Amino acid sequence: MDSVRNYGVILPPGYNKNQQKRYPVIFLLHGGHDDGRAYADKYGILDVLHELYKSKKLPPSIVITSDGNDNRGSSPLYDPGYFDGPNCKLGSLIGSELVQVVHLRYRTLENPSFGR
Repeated sequence: MDSVRNYGVILPPGYNKNQQKRYPVIFLLHGGHDDGRAYADKYGILDVLHELYKSKKLPPSIVITSDGNDNRGSSPLYDPGYFDGPNCKLGSLIGSELVQVVHLRYRTLENPSFGR
């Protein structure tokens, strides 16, 4: 991306208790012009995760909130060059670079097809 990007990490309950356990990863991408903090600041992700874990509807997971804010050139609502085009390289940023960083820094499952 030729820039420094921040991302948020929400670790599952018990992450620090068992240093051998690995977890699935969920990458969340905000809409519009938000950033990596939007899920925590605006959308109540911590409460949602708490309820999903409590009701056993979601296994303990590492949740990544990425920063996909771009430089919208063609439209404030839709930019066909957003994914990997002249205004942004979001596909490379999140689909490759961020995934590699997360796998290096956190105890993720080695098999990306978990849950299929």
